[in-house]
Amino acid sequence: MTDDFAPPARLRPPAVSAADIVVDAPPGLPAPAAPGPLLRLLPLVTSVAAAGAMAVSSLPGTGAGRNPAFMALPAMMLVSALVTVIAGRGRGGDIDGDRAGYLEHLSGLRRVVAETAAAQRACERWSHPDPDTLWTLIGGPRMWERHAADADFCLVRVGVGGRPLAARLVAPAAPSRGATDPVTATAMRRFVDTHAAVADVPIAIGLRPGATLTLQGDPAAVRGLMRAMVCQLAVLHPPDELSVVGAVGDRARVHWDWLKWLPHNRHPTEADALGPARMVYPSVAAALPALAALGAGQAVVIADVDDDAGAIPGVITVAVGGGRDGAPVTIAQGGDVETLACPDRLGPVEALTCARRLAAYRVGADGRGGGSRWPGLA
Repeated sequence: MTDDFAPPARLRPPAVSAADIVVDAPPGLPAPAAPGPLLRLLPLVTSVAAAGAMAVSSLPGTGAGRNPAFMALPAMMLVSALVTVIAGRGRGGDIDGDRAGYLEHLSGLRRVVAETAAAQRACERWSHPDPDTLWTLIGGPRMWERHAADADFCLVRVGVGGRPLAARLVAPAAPSRGATDPVTATAMRRFVDTHAAVADVPIAIGLRPGATLTLQGDPAAVRGLMRAMVCQLAVLHPPDELSVVGAVGDRARVHWDWLKWLPHNRHPTEADALGPARMVYPSVAAALPALAALGAGQAVVIADVDDDAGAIPGVITVAVGGGRDGAPVTIAQGGDVETLACPDRLGPVEALTCARRLAAYRVGADGRGGGSRWPGLA
């Protein structure tokens, strides 16, 4: 049994604030305070005391141990040190107060950044779901939500990694003159460097018609990523606007037998004893007649063949490249090559489950029109 399904009005993703987060400039060092009269006179008094002690010691019959003048010199030095410490304590107190205030400012911004990062992560994971959760969208209001006029049409998730923070951190310009407190300046730079990016966010790339996206690396990881990409395309894009065509060699056919369950893999005109023919072919060349029959809709060719898949005008090609076991997964498109630190992966059983669930639906014209197998319970 196949049910008609037409997605309702598209749901909006969770909101993310993109307002600039302004980081105040770190405080400068306070200017040295002018010395008071006593502090200015201390060197002179100490010098006079030292000269007097030397003069007295030079008199005949005067013993250094018995002359109290010699006690005045160390006393004056002690007083000088105490006055200097007391005078500097006020300046040090000002610096400590400025530092505490600025670090409190950074703590407040850190809370704002954490909230923004959490909202960004939630928004991106909503827009680009984890591969393991794609099946939960089937039959719901988000199935087949993307259309050719949408900005995210054929935008597909390939893994998770670091992304720039949605809100721009506006750091202060370096001071042109004057001394900056090194403690708060270092804290400010560390804050900006640490929070300018958000970790563990979905990474998505746009598939371009007429271009070939080649995945290379560990064969199992590459095919696991391709399964995740195909299922995401099939769950979020309606089959009347996006077709999935397989160009699969004999050695790779076992990995792609599940494609036949996708509504997106049905031939628009040809049929066999089981219904619409499935668009899985032994080579890219053999798939060309089917691609020509698709009409205006976008097509994605999944190429897992021994020879070079090449580019097909107007068609998106995702190809399995070479790679050894354990090699990192890289993606190449239009001369740009990127290594994925944490690529997505979907197992054969999970992909089959997703495809078989989708097989129960076809594009309907009037509302959801039986989008559930049990309409009375919807």
